[in-house]
Amino acid sequence: MERRWGHRNPRAESTGGRSVAHRRLGRASSRPFGVPLALGLVGLVAASSIWAMGVRDPLRVLAGLPAAPGTISTVGGGLPDCPSSGGVPPAALAIPLAGPNGTVPAGSVLGVAFEVRSDPFPGSVPGGVVEFPTVDFVFPTSPGGPIVVVLLSRQVNVSPTWSDPASASTSRTLPAPVGFASGGNATLSTALLAVMASSPPGSLRIEVRWEWTLTVPGSPPQGGTWSTSSPSGPGTLFPRPYVSLLRNSSSNATIGENYTISLSGSPPAQSFLLKLENATTGETLNLGSISPGSPANASQTGSVVLLTPSGFLVPGSYLVHIHDPCGAILYSLPISATYASRATVSVEVSPTSCGPVSFDHTPVSPGGSWSGAPGPEPRTASVPPCAAGSFLGWQRSGGVSISGGSGRTATVEVSAGGSLSAAFG
Repeated sequence: MERRWGHRNPRAESTGGRSVAHRRLGRASSRPFGVPLALGLVGLVAASSIWAMGVRDPLRVLAGLPAAPGTISTVGGGLPDCPSSGGVPPAALAIPLAGPNGTVPAGSVLGVAFEVRSDPFPGSVPGGVVEFPTVDFVFPTSPGGPIVVVLLSRQVNVSPTWSDPASASTSRTLPAPVGFASGGNATLSTALLAVMASSPPGSLRIEVRWEWTLTVPGSPPQGGTWSTSSPSGPGTLFPRPYVSLLRNSSSNATIGENYTISLSGSPPAQSFLLKLENATTGETLNLGSISPGSPANASQTGSVVLLTPSGFLVPGSYLVHIHDPCGAILYSLPISATYASRATVSVEVSPTSCGPVSFDHTPVSPGGSWSGAPGPEPRTASVPPCAAGSFLGWQRSGGVSISGGSGRTATVEVSAGGSLSAAFG
């Protein structure tokens, strides 16, 4: 799975609240495509949490719903600039640093900052423009969930010397007393999203470090210690080549539709993987792709169907993640999926001399169709014996799923339009 708290760019700065999936999402995820992995960071934010919704570039795409955290399994590998460790995908950041201790009163100010420099190696470029997604600074508290301070996405001009931390800093005033977890680590996290740069793949390596400060009224500031940086540390990475998100389908989507995405700026012959996932559990529900563009930097378009491979999905909150060949998550796009008002199911029997099919208590002749409101409730499909031969089985397509039954009787659910056929022989 590979969820994140926010996403690279599609959410408006004024958006409020985290996504809450439909209570029946667990049913959809009971028949996933793929296997969920362990979640790295805690995805809950207590009522006292400090955070701000932000965008990577609010002009790049329309605003969408906020998303949830998670992890990813890489889809590529073997490239020198594709390292991944500790459940953190390539080019993403998760940098620990000993956090504050003890209880502080309301009015205390929690500040954060990061700085970055290039880490030259033979054949590397000395620097360049690096784009960071929204960065979460996560501070564990006790009791309760973490406090999250959010630094909005930004570009940083990187050179072999450390950048000015004032250009990547923010602070929040605590509105209520907070008890920080004793001995706990705070974490700078890009929530699994990749850092990108305009440099060629593998030509730029950067180091990132961060600090926090805590100022309690009437007391000197605490903190001010930078996280450790080293060529092999968690703050060192190869940014992924910058790819622009040109357009994507509406965040208000209809189950069964193709969710379409267009990109530009990628290297030649580069394809991308699309993953539809449950925004709450992070389970991968379906896969799609974006084919290589030609020539380089040409626009590329692809899609993923808003259904599981078995043809099932319920209304709720979902994510579409865009992965490059390294497995890095370039963009995380939230959607709110709902049923269409009606769905049509084509009904077939082979041979056509057999039948009819009783679908949801309605006789349907071969070549006919059933039309009604989609939904998760089970419907019964059955077909009588046929002199043409023994019953071979049922086949389905589209938003029609078969969840049970035996022999000539099947339990069917209709999430979107599709087909159902019975075969004798």
